[in-house]
Amino acid sequence: MSPNCERFLLVRNPHARGGAAHIADEVAARIHGTGAAVDVFETAAPDETDPVPGLADTLSGHRSAAVVVVGGDGSARTVAEVVSRHLGTWPAGTPGGGTSPGTVPITIVPGGTGNSMFRALWGDVAWQQALGSVLEGRAATRPIDLYRFVEAARAVLLGASTGFFRWTLDATARFPELTGRELYTAAGTAVAQELVAYRGRVEVDDVTVADGPIMLAAVGGAAHRSGTIHVLPGSELDDGRLDVCVLAVGTREEFFALMGKVVDGAHGGEPGVVLTRGRRVVLASDSGDLPFEHDGEIWREHTGRVTIDVVPAAIDVTCPGAS
Repeated sequence: MSPNCERFLLVRNPHARGGAAHIADEVAARIHGTGAAVDVFETAAPDETDPVPGLADTLSGHRSAAVVVVGGDGSARTVAEVVSRHLGTWPAGTPGGGTSPGTVPITIVPGGTGNSMFRALWGDVAWQQALGSVLEGRAATRPIDLYRFVEAARAVLLGASTGFFRWTLDATARFPELTGRELYTAAGTAVAQELVAYRGRVEVDDVTVADGPIMLAAVGGAAHRSGTIHVLPGSELDDGRLDVCVLAVGTREEFFALMGKVVDGAHGGEPGVVLTRGRRVVLASDSGDLPFEHDGEIWREHTGRVTIDVVPAAIDVTCPGAS
């Protein structure tokens, strides 16, 4: 990424549980220290029409601007959709999978709970070091895919799932004193003691890959969930495909045995595990009530079927440059 960017559009989530407000102040100070201008925006409440008030209009007026988002995976998703719509890469993506003309690079700074997208892009690098690379022009810019939640006409960035991860998000309300990955660990442990599989099916490119009891179906491009669970080993953010993992088991004992391997990404080939890839995925529940989430956000609308497909090379993100 060029070190000559003169304006940064800083988006923060004031409600993120990972200290986003404090981190955003530090980010703004570091950008100011380079002599660049900073415009600050906040993500809106979920029921607001404009998800980041003023961001789209400002992007139209400053085509050379770069975006920095401070928050969790949900905040990164929100900004990614705004930028993709601004660039015109939503919902078709970029033909040929290249960088979009008039691109707007997005830098993700972790300020949420799981921060899995930051890990997917930067690995174990501290955010201060990652931001320094961006401001000093040492970072690379990489086109990555988005995914489309078809029924809601809504972008997905990190990924989507049914079952265990959704139930874990529901349980986070029980632990208001916790933040970060400790919150997900506590919630997941609580949920694991109460698990009952839902009955449904998963279709990948019109082929049914699972039909029956399901404890977890995860779809997306980033390898980890909750920042630590290696649910989609070998997945890529820019291959124009959706990675899929299904734990098609019906008992808690089977689930516990598999999750011990999922954490390390060692679950391929295990009984009850489906690992595959495709361009369109359908998740469905026999009961008509699908426990669904995407990007760490609970989807509360009653639905029995969700379709996810690929929006190739929809946005550009910053990541480590060549060493």
